[in-house]
Amino acid sequence: MDKKITGIQLVPVQNNQLARLDNTLSITNRLLFKGIEGIFNEAFYLINSRDIERGSENFCLMFELDDLYVNNEKFTFTASSVDDSKNAFELFTKAIELNPNFKFSYFGRGIASSQLMDYENAITDISKTIEIDPYCIRAYNSRGITKKSLNDYKGAIEDYSIAINFDPKYRNAYFNRAVTRIALNQYEYAIDDFTQVLNLNPDDALVYYERGTAMCQIEKYHEAIDDFTMAIRLNPYYTLNYYNRAIAKKATKDFEGATLDYTKAIEIDPQYAPSYNNRGLLKKVIKDYEDAIADFTQAIEIDSTQYRAYVNRGATKTLLKDYKGGISDLLKAIEIKPDDPKIYCNLGRIRFQMKDYHGTISDFTKAIEIDPFDKSAYKNRGIAKRMVGDIIGAENDDAKYNDLNKE
Repeated sequence: MDKKITGIQLVPVQNNQLARLDNTLSITNRLLFKGIEGIFNEAFYLINSRDIERGSENFCLMFELDDLYVNNEKFTFTASSVDDSKNAFELFTKAIELNPNFKFSYFGRGIASSQLMDYENAITDISKTIEIDPYCIRAYNSRGITKKSLNDYKGAIEDYSIAINFDPKYRNAYFNRAVTRIALNQYEYAIDDFTQVLNLNPDDALVYYERGTAMCQIEKYHEAIDDFTMAIRLNPYYTLNYYNRAIAKKATKDFEGATLDYTKAIEIDPQYAPSYNNRGLLKKVIKDYEDAIADFTQAIEIDSTQYRAYVNRGATKTLLKDYKGGISDLLKAIEIKPDDPKIYCNLGRIRFQMKDYHGTISDFTKAIEIDPFDKSAYKNRGIAKRMVGDIIGAENDDAKYNDLNKE
């Protein structure tokens, strides 16, 4: 084989020549980075301190050699402590003072600011990165995340879309755009983005879970069940996979399957109160009232702020003619959630069954004060008013009920 290529003789590189080359690169780096190398490396470690080891790599050099290196998936930008984020911010600031042209110093300081929930300054710094390099894809994604934290959903979507336009295989940008679209109730678009993520990585359990949740929002329950089932196959120990599949199964009237899923969720996490509450509701549907009450009670024992469990237990006790127990539970629910008109309506219905008509009127009046458009509250209050002889009041409530029905 001819060792000459375009007149240049290829010769083996000796160890001493490698040493000189390494030394030359070292000198070049120091001139290029203007003394920020050690500062930057420590700062970058700090904003990733939960995931990477100190001194594991020369980040400053790697970023200079490869712009896409910042997209490395091990960089999740999670600091171990607030102090790490604060120290990183100070170090990045020093690096910028020494070398104001190194774009990744602004990017890093923006991430540190975001970790400290100083989102305005975070956007300013990340935008500076983009100003220096309009093709820094990770910067658009990170700025989108920060804009979402400020509830600027439209701006966030615009940034994610730019990142995707530059790199159509950028999974994180698709995922983040999907989550942001959910915040805007754009479920169909979100599902499309989650599907793009799964096309790029079909083994991501979290994305199946998120897409299944979005499917439920638009009542595509069978598709949601398929997604939750795939999520369970990939991650069989995540409680919410079973919990949300149970919700979807209940919507399709598969009460047995839903009950089994809630039971599995409880096996995985016995301290997740909503699983007991929802399983209790299913038991109530099949008239297994005693077991339903046991589940509601377990939910309350785990989390005494579970006002829905009080409401559900109270309603179930009423079915067993335990009216005093039902009222006691609903009054407890009102202590926790005093602005929920439905609780007062449930309380009014129980008092009506006890023939406490004045109490019934009072409860439905409170419900109407909270929600003046609750048609059933006017109808039921009118019925109670007739029971105490207030015919004019009853007719007024009937008229209001009819007016709301016309709207």
